[in-house]
Amino acid sequence: MLKIIVATAAILIPGAALAEDWGKFYAEVYGGASLGTDTQYNGVDYAMDPTWAAGAAFGVDMGNGFSLGVDIMKTGDAEYQSESATLTTFSVMAEGEYALALNDTFAVYGSLGLGAINVAVSSGTTEDAWGAGYSAAVGVRADITDNMALFGEFRHQNTFDTVDLFGDEVGAPTNTALVGVRLSF
Repeated sequence: MLKIIVATAAILIPGAALAEDWGKFYAEVYGGASLGTDTQYNGVDYAMDPTWAAGAAFGVDMGNGFSLGVDIMKTGDAEYQSESATLTTFSVMAEGEYALALNDTFAVYGSLGLGAINVAVSSGTTEDAWGAGYSAAVGVRADITDNMALFGEFRHQNTFDTVDLFGDEVGAPTNTALVGVRLSF
């Protein structure tokens, strides 16, 4: 645990000095729905039921509409419509975002991320595996105060390649509709 605290401090302390030159730190919390998406199991598509999605992000606004951050998201146990199995994902992404202000209140944005996605399948027993992945999102943000904004976005995430679970090749793309709050400080 001490190693995690030291590593986090080593990242955040220099980041704080850079943020003074760039802008504000931000933290986001969000939730929504992971929409029914086809999951590939050994090359065969299986329809997946919708489930919940939730996550958090933190980063720094670099100015001129650009920001860099880290995003962590989890989806709930989605059931296959034709099987008695569930699938969950957990992702950790480094993301870059560009926001275009429409006026003093509203902005539209897009983001791209690279990182890792953990895919877990439960069918009596649970097995999980990590794979390198990506994310892409578009959304709209509304400033409520100088330090708080509400947002809504659509996000797609997937691994670059399938992951091996129970000796099977599994691909688990997710499409999520999310709403949340961004706090700047």
